[in-house]
Amino acid sequence: VIMRADIWLALSFYSHCVHSCKYPNLNMKFDLRKIVEPKTCTGLPKINGEMENITAAAGDKVKFFCQVDYTCMVNSIKWFHTTPDNSTITSIKPGSLGGDRHVHQISSVSSTDEGSYSCVAENVLGQAQQVAYLAVSGQGGGGGGTPTLFILVIARILYLCAERKSV
Repeated sequence: VIMRADIWLALSFYSHCVHSCKYPNLNMKFDLRKIVEPKTCTGLPKINGEMENITAAAGDKVKFFCQVDYTCMVNSIKWFHTTPDNSTITSIKPGSLGGDRHVHQISSVSSTDEGSYSCVAENVLGQAQQVAYLAVSGQGGGGGGTPTLFILVIARILYLCAERKSV
């Protein structure tokens, strides 16, 4: 019988420790299958839960959280801002909160911050995306903008469509 060296070493150590271990009551059990048959993730990245839509007053501090699941390898996490009229998509520089790429923070919200925020987790097989909407109240302007509830519904529909495409 030919045995891999790492398996042989693990079995030898286990056998030695069972019979002559310095601490015989120490339970040294482990699952040998994890050594022999390691599980490799072969799927797309995953993002747990949903990012929350936020309504904030001008000047407020807001944070978006992206709960990336690392059971599959993730090469990058990117953030994007889309204007309310969907005319402009801007890549957001990571590390806005001390280098934590799972959080996007705006320290003082203004009307130009309104829109959709997307967190995109990528690996070599593809990407997963979460989208949330930031509505800014107290902008002045006399109420000529799109109603917030309508925008939130549209943002949710776009998110569901993007999620369906990544499956």
